[in-house]
Amino acid sequence: MNKDALSAAGSVALALAITVAVLIASGWRPSAGATLSTAAENGAGARPELAGPTATTDKANLRASEPEVADLNRLSGTLAPVRSANPVSATAGDDDAPGPAPSIIAPFTATAAPPAGPPVAERSKAESRGEEALDTIRFPWKDHLADWTITFVDAHDGAYGYTYPYEQRIKVFIRPSMSDELLRHVLAHEIGHAIDVTRNTGDERDQWAEARGIRGADWWPGGGASDFATGAGDFAESFAVWQVGGNEFRSTLGPRPTEAQLRLLAELASN
Repeated sequence: MNKDALSAAGSVALALAITVAVLIASGWRPSAGATLSTAAENGAGARPELAGPTATTDKANLRASEPEVADLNRLSGTLAPVRSANPVSATAGDDDAPGPAPSIIAPFTATAAPPAGPPVAERSKAESRGEEALDTIRFPWKDHLADWTITFVDAHDGAYGYTYPYEQRIKVFIRPSMSDELLRHVLAHEIGHAIDVTRNTGDERDQWAEARGIRGADWWPGGGASDFATGAGDFAESFAVWQVGGNEFRSTLGPRPTEAQLRLLAELASN
């Protein structure tokens, strides 16, 4: 190579060095994306060459590849963290400061359906008939007998019902041959007993006995006496007439209550 050629080459190199220095001074840097791309093309360990501006890595292509990774991870039921090769957040522009990369994306775990609860037992025929009869009671017994329970059971003979004052419980025995009218009457009779033992005082029982003309009768059954031959039974039978009407009335102490006596009973039961 002659001296003129060497001189020309030196001038070109000097001009190129000056150009690069000017670019660097103005803030230009070789693209890191281009370097990574070139290294990948040349194989592991290859020395990357400086790439021009047109060879920089396309940020949009990198971002577009991230959802594919997430979608593949969703197939396993859990969303794994996505670590981007591009430190710029997906929503930030070129002029925005890069946001912090998440350490992990909360996994999504498929939730199994809760186990089915135990099957609800079907109501017996006695319970169904008893609940229907209970709906006909106009007196707000739940307000006045809040702690009491009423149960209905199938039966074929024996008593129609019992009231347990200390247990605050009523039990009604329903026979297949029992008419709806008799069932309503028996239920109201037992509720009348519960009202009597819960709300009536001695003076109020005397007031009822005076109105009915039965002051000499025992109030409570005892010694094998029938419930219908006591003041308590007469009050309960009259309560049933007040609530459900009908032709049933089994008190042996007196006739069916009059309208005035029923008004007194309503006052005593509601106080």
